[in-house]
Amino acid sequence: MKPYSSRFVFFVRTLVLISLMSTLAWGQAPEEPARRAVPDFDARDQVAARDAAIDQQTPVKNLVEQRQAEIISFLVSTDQANPGTRVTPNRHGIPRMFYRDGQALTAPSGLDPEVIAKDFWEFRVCSG
Repeated sequence: MKPYSSRFVFFVRTLVLISLMSTLAWGQAPEEPARRAVPDFDARDQVAARDAAIDQQTPVKNLVEQRQAEIISFLVSTDQANPGTRVTPNRHGIPRMFYRDGQALTAPSGLDPEVIAKDFWEFRVCSG
């Protein structure tokens, strides 16, 4: 078998390179982008809609404010006036975290943690 001549190999490589480049160039033909009308947009309209939705939820807002006021009154009550007592409410005004730095919230117990939490809630929060 006779090896291919260098001219033939060069010709085939050149032909492949030209076909590859023409394929790539064909896909990049400039086209006019489709022009669309930009919608009329004003961010103030969204803020006004959000404020209207909040105004409709005024009873909910009042309830959250009432819950937060009750948490503050709980924290300043005489039996809870320990430094380091903190309550973190969630967005609905319900206590999410109750912290007391320096001491435990309840006495040691062998009960189920859920039972301890329910007893604590009934004793400390519901009665106060």
